[in-house]
Amino acid sequence: RSGTVPSDLLRQQMLAANPQYGPLLALLPRANEDPTPNDPYRDFFRRSAVRPSREDSGIARLDFTLTPRDSLFVRYSILDGYALNPGLSEVTGREFPSQDRSGTLSYNRILSARALNELRLGVNKQDLPRTDRPFIHQQIGSLDGYLSTPGQEVLQANGGSWTVLDNFGYTVGGHSINAGFELQRFHYGRANYENPNYDVDSLEDLLASRFTSVRVTIGNDLRRLQESRWGLFVLYDFRVNPRLTLNLG
Repeated sequence: RSGTVPSDLLRQQMLAANPQYGPLLALLPRANEDPTPNDPYRDFFRRSAVRPSREDSGIARLDFTLTPRDSLFVRYSILDGYALNPGLSEVTGREFPSQDRSGTLSYNRILSARALNELRLGVNKQDLPRTDRPFIHQQIGSLDGYLSTPGQEVLQANGGSWTVLDNFGYTVGGHSINAGFELQRFHYGRANYENPNYDVDSLEDLLASRFTSVRVTIGNDLRRLQESRWGLFVLYDFRVNPRLTLNLG
């Protein structure tokens, strides 16, 4: 990672002109290369950075025969991940933690020699946040133009769903009937905040806290969109002979 950083002289002048610049200057490292020729106010910084990432997953399942007529199946899985896009300094960069969880339950009951019922329940949830490390809600913000400082934004996105399904089956001779219902519920939520961004074109404007433009993002708390789906189904199979089966659904 590399970029322009303020010289010690510019840091002193900025803090003297406006102490509110202090938190922004703390995000920028001091130069580690030769000063920029003919510019006593801006220097250069360069560092090697690793982009760390990981994915951890786990799964647990249970198969249990409750009685000769009843059986239960349960499964839970989780995927937990993390990635970092490094910034100019160790205290900056953009983090991408994520998590995906799901669970399933299936209950089967033999009602008779000809009838069987299956009930399924399922749920899953995803979290996909994105955070700039320097972000502190309602702080001074960031600079662009003559001197740039890291952006300050946080995005939280999550969603999930749940499902209920029941399937009843009945068989007699060459006739087979399956009937049931399925109900699904989906939701998605999003929250976004970003501290103000100030454009400044010159050294004089920077020291005078005089900005060419200011971008203010109001942001929003977590809001959710929801959707429901449901359906009924009936399937009839008729085995005419060992080589021919008709079905209607």
